[in-house]
Amino acid sequence: MSHGVNTVNGVHGTVIGNVVQAGSITIAEAPPPAIALGGLPPQSTFVGRDEQVAVLSDLLRPDASVPVVLVDGLAGIGKTALALRVAASRKREFSGGVVMIDMRGYDDEEQRVTAFAALGSLLRAVGVHAERVPVDLPGRSWLWRTVLAEYGEHPILVVIDNVSAVDQVVPLLPGDGAHKVLVTSRHRLAGLPGGRMTVPALPSAAAIGLLTDAGDHAERLSSLCGGLPLALRTVAALLATDPGRPVTDLIEALEDESERLTELDLDGTLSVRAAFNLSYERLDEAERRALRLLAVNKGPHVSAEAAARLLDSPVRAADRMLRRLQRASLIERGTFGRWLMHDLLRLYATELGDTECAVASVRLVEHYLDGARGVATCLDPQAEFPVVFSTRAEALRWADIEFPNLIAVFSFAADHHVRDLCTAMKPYFELRRPASDWIFAARCAVRACVRLNDDAGSAIAHNALGNAFLSARRVADALWEYETGLSHARNAGDSALVSMALVNIGNARRVLGDPMGAMELYEYVRAVQRTSGHRLGSLRTLINLGAVYRELGKQKLALRALTEALEQQQIEGFPLEVIAAVQLGHAYRDAGLRRLARQNYERALETCRDLGDDRGTAAIERMVQKLSDYPSDEDDDWFAYVDHFL
Repeated sequence: MSHGVNTVNGVHGTVIGNVVQAGSITIAEAPPPAIALGGLPPQSTFVGRDEQVAVLSDLLRPDASVPVVLVDGLAGIGKTALALRVAASRKREFSGGVVMIDMRGYDDEEQRVTAFAALGSLLRAVGVHAERVPVDLPGRSWLWRTVLAEYGEHPILVVIDNVSAVDQVVPLLPGDGAHKVLVTSRHRLAGLPGGRMTVPALPSAAAIGLLTDAGDHAERLSSLCGGLPLALRTVAALLATDPGRPVTDLIEALEDESERLTELDLDGTLSVRAAFNLSYERLDEAERRALRLLAVNKGPHVSAEAAARLLDSPVRAADRMLRRLQRASLIERGTFGRWLMHDLLRLYATELGDTECAVASVRLVEHYLDGARGVATCLDPQAEFPVVFSTRAEALRWADIEFPNLIAVFSFAADHHVRDLCTAMKPYFELRRPASDWIFAARCAVRACVRLNDDAGSAIAHNALGNAFLSARRVADALWEYETGLSHARNAGDSALVSMALVNIGNARRVLGDPMGAMELYEYVRAVQRTSGHRLGSLRTLINLGAVYRELGKQKLALRALTEALEQQQIEGFPLEVIAAVQLGHAYRDAGLRRLARQNYERALETCRDLGDDRGTAAIERMVQKLSDYPSDEDDDWFAYVDHFL
């Protein structure tokens, strides 16, 4: 860009009055102001982000084809810090310099920087006299592009920070592809040309690097901050400004979800809640409502179907709203078609909850309860719930994906929903056997039934907790729960529940080495069930009886009982068929009839594979492999699995 003596023969702009054009007029211009193209704000501590830095650096090479790069993400996720790091690292490649402007796009409206105001600042930064800056937006944009074009072979990197709308940035884009523009925003800015990157939360290893004063507690603090750099910097500042405060005291305060955002505040200078509030204020009322309602889901992700129940809308409408919130960087896509919300943002949105959220919570719980009942229908021939899934594979896939959400429901659902959900999930717990989660859910159900003063529900819940303990090989605890459940079943006057508890007590006694005591209970219950008409319960008892007959060496009785059980069509394709076939296989093996033993093992194997039970499949495959080496002790491989179902 040349300065000094210029020869001009032309008129530009608006002229009032007469114009006299001479042959030439020589004007000696005043020296231009200093050009501010070398400075960037001070950079805070920067850790991690190696992958993002590498990708952005490649996109911003002067010879790269992409002229504009957008960096978007959640408030406090570290977009500006990333942009500054990349700009500083690539400064030498931009011989024309680096210029940065904060558009304050999420401040109050009167504080936001318009494209008109930004261009005035940028033009003065590149040396244009204030009196030469046009008074209209098109004029400023044209002059900005013209000035940049004069830099020719000296590319400039323009960093436009904190943009909230496309119209803030488009007039600032250079016309010459040699220059690069790096934009940061909490929005995805549809319509902005060029490349883009969404900044994720910091992984734990990098996040710990920001908490040098936390010592061995850094990992826990990082987890409580969810890898959000703003939260991590706030924690680091809190520790630095109060070195006498025990780190454990801060952890204890942050573990209280109702106080976490209040704790993540350093006199307003660093505040997670304030940052989220700026994003919330930019939403329209429908988006605000959706964010508040989505926070009702306490699990790690939400499906479009669950969101539809929360929003009380059709699934397609809910999906459109989810995508709107994604464009505002308030949620992001996860795996399996689910959507994710940052834990701290969920706490923020929960604080804004109203009475509608309480109603939506009931709809959400009923959505998960309906799904769990649908799964139970596919796994348990005794379940009498509406059909939800077309195939067992579809049901199990849904349950596997939604399992964390189902477990989360136990922490906030009403007591009657907690009781019903634990009952509905029993077949899934039995199949997948996640002992610790099963114990948690059953304990929640036990407490719920106490508050409901529900003896029948308590009988079911205590037996479920006993099954969970038996799955974890805590046999003494299981026996106590079964006996407590028996007491509640008798109080309720429910003979079917009494029989269930007695059979479970028999199962525990078998594990404790008392097969005779177990046999006596099974035979008693079997006689009662024959007269009461509890056919499927009677089948379960019959399979248990066949198993204990085999253990006691009563081979003919075992073969008769197990063969009778397998002839019943109700159990075909269900876990009960697996148990009966395995036990019958054992009985034939003990009798030296290996071909018949193999046939029954293979029948169990086929059903187990159809159920998607990898652990069971592996156990039965070992039985088949060991069959030629009999006698061998493979019962232990299968014992816990058998006890689950019986």
